[in-house]
Amino acid sequence: MRNLPGERDRTRLLLWPLAGGAVSFVGLVFPTGLVVLGPLVWLMARRTGSVPGWGAFAAGIGVTLLLVGIGNLGSAPCPNSGHALTLSPFGPASVECGGADPLPWLVCGVLLLVAGGALAAVSRHRA
Repeated sequence: MRNLPGERDRTRLLLWPLAGGAVSFVGLVFPTGLVVLGPLVWLMARRTGSVPGWGAFAAGIGVTLLLVGIGNLGSAPCPNSGHALTLSPFGPASVECGGADPLPWLVCGVLLLVAGGALAAVSRHRA
């Protein structure tokens, strides 16, 4: 079966965001796994020689960061003192806190997604 013209490029462009998402997910959950994934991504980069792929790779990392930020939307980080108290008419009341602040995750995710997508689009049109 023959590949259609451009089909190989589309496949490469789809693999790069998946690789970026996998590397960032493994880096967050199981950092030792980067020892395995790092060389695999390096081999993929050497075989494809695709510059647009690096933008798509960054966009894949951005999607992972966005998912972490969205998952933490209901979280409120605890204050440095470790105690979160609010005043109520009946005296101090305890408030639940914990989790990561979603804002840095969301901002970094959006920046990487937009920058990676722009880099992939610009370098694809130049090629």
